[in-house]
Amino acid sequence: MKLRTIAVGLAGTMILSVPLCIIAGGPEDIVFTPFGDAYLQVGQIANGWYQNPGAPAIQIYNMWQQQAYAHVGYDALIDKRLDINISVGGSLVYSSPQIIATNDFPTSQSQMQFLINSAYASYPLIEGSHLFSLTLQGGYFPYKYNPDVRNLGEYLFRTNTYPLVVYSSFDYPQVRMLGARVGMQALDSTITDDVLLHSEVLGMPDQDWSIGDIFNVHLFHMLNIGGGVDFTHLLSVYQGPYDPSSIEWYNYYYNLTSSNATKANAVVTDIITNPNGTKDTVSDTLGWRSVKLMGRFSFDPKNALKNLFDCDIFGKDDFKLYGEADIIGVKDYPKFAEFENRNMRTLFSCGFNIPTFKILDVANVEMEYNADTTSAFSDQGLIDASAGTGPSLFPVSLDLPGAVLRNPWRWSIYLKKSVYNGHVSFIAQAARDHTKINFNYWDAVYESYMETLPTSSDWMWAFKTEVKF
Repeated sequence: MKLRTIAVGLAGTMILSVPLCIIAGGPEDIVFTPFGDAYLQVGQIANGWYQNPGAPAIQIYNMWQQQAYAHVGYDALIDKRLDINISVGGSLVYSSPQIIATNDFPTSQSQMQFLINSAYASYPLIEGSHLFSLTLQGGYFPYKYNPDVRNLGEYLFRTNTYPLVVYSSFDYPQVRMLGARVGMQALDSTITDDVLLHSEVLGMPDQDWSIGDIFNVHLFHMLNIGGGVDFTHLLSVYQGPYDPSSIEWYNYYYNLTSSNATKANAVVTDIITNPNGTKDTVSDTLGWRSVKLMGRFSFDPKNALKNLFDCDIFGKDDFKLYGEADIIGVKDYPKFAEFENRNMRTLFSCGFNIPTFKILDVANVEMEYNADTTSAFSDQGLIDASAGTGPSLFPVSLDLPGAVLRNPWRWSIYLKKSVYNGHVSFIAQAARDHTKINFNYWDAVYESYMETLPTSSDWMWAFKTEVKF
């Protein structure tokens, strides 16, 4: 058995065995708390782009997007210490686009999907002190390190490095993490730090194990400074393209053959345009492993002004100003224009909450800048099943007759209003973000892997009604 397999096995055993050992101690009491929510979401891609694998990108207008979702669960507090949270749900979704063909009629039908929303346990290893506490959490749990972000930002764990791909969804700027977290709080939560051992759910190759760290410092009750790092794909869990002796039925997923597959790497190709207009094919060996960095701040001036003004007239999030910078991969690959400078893989985002005097919960505006205007933020090359010398990082050409040129700036406007003590909410958003086509059908032939809103004239809107208990 290989060393990496042994290490992963030990890590997984540890995550599962700790909660079992705690439970075995014998609880004195159990407090059950049921919870759940449901929503109906509608919207349109007002202007955007769509691209089938191997076909040119085409423009789309007013493409309707709709889905319904519900989930229910229980939170059980055992012996006032061990907290177990389990919830499941389902969604009703529709495919976009809908294909009018004899064999593709399911695209015009609603699709039902089952979801595991959460399945985790947490236990306070050290508690009862304002100076220091330590909590262990393990399982499948939601994780959000930047509470201010409504759309643009929170990218440390919802991006793929090579190529740069951002995974985002309306009103859920966070991830569901599979793994374990050790959380530390000190000095009445003035300092917090999370150490995370997590399995890759979004990034490729999936199922690999990564280690991350997130820290925050709260100053004067109005300034929050934080940072983080994620060491991706430290432990690989299968052979696949990692080993030249790998079996062929798995290689197709990364479009690699045994002749060019190397341990923990992938040989990739790209076509570059020379200054004289000629084109050349270049190749290099990219490591799947990467290091991602994040830094952020959040400033709330209300606490500084409360002695001068009646700040009770403002909502708790009014006037907040915040920003984040994410470097998605610190290592450069000079052969590729998109990878020769880490600034091409750096995302800068900022946001501001406009005061609404408690009329709305949140009225939020966010902006984002990324210097890369040439790639399509596409993962198509990594999951292309066709044979070849290796995956192309940038299979979607944005230099088309339609003048598709990705604008480096993105924007988002977000509004939220809650009633009945937060049990009913209405959320609206208009944005040019990292949305992809909402395709919910098994046939990948119709999937569009490029981002839907690359140009300055592209945008979408969405509206959601949510109920919860």
